[in-house]
Amino acid sequence: MRIKKFIVIILSFLLVACTHSNTKKMDYIDNSGVKKYIFENYLLIIPNGFKIEDISTKDMDFEIYLLKNMEGKVIANLYFGNAPNTSLIKSKKYILNNFKTISFNGKEKYEKCGNKLCGEILIKLKDKSGWPQFSHILFKDLSNEEKRELVQIISSLSYQ
Repeated sequence: MRIKKFIVIILSFLLVACTHSNTKKMDYIDNSGVKKYIFENYLLIIPNGFKIEDISTKDMDFEIYLLKNMEGKVIANLYFGNAPNTSLIKSKKYILNNFKTISFNGKEKYEKCGNKLCGEILIKLKDKSGWPQFSHILFKDLSNEEKRELVQIISSLSYQ
């Protein structure tokens, strides 16, 4: 009887270990203005007309999301992890500004790409677990209005 209990306990632990992840995936968002968690500790407020799609795979040690408008245009790529590509942040041809969300500070840079805007936002996250340390948002070919909406969404990023 003790062996059966032991086997049941071991199998229960294995089931939890195999199904529990370090992250809580974001729900696919079709409802507007609702707080949606990215991982277990971060949230964004997504307004009408936008949705988030998780394109990460289990093999990655980071998370990637696409922020899309309802027509399906990718407004931005959202990276959450510890090793963002910061080479573009160092470029001098961009306009560089400080960026602030509800809970975090970062840098925003952008430039004109024809008659559209291209750029990125790099945010240093404060997480006691040490992961993820950064959110890196990349965007291109946005109108002034699309960039304003993106900044509004990213500015809602907070730690819960």
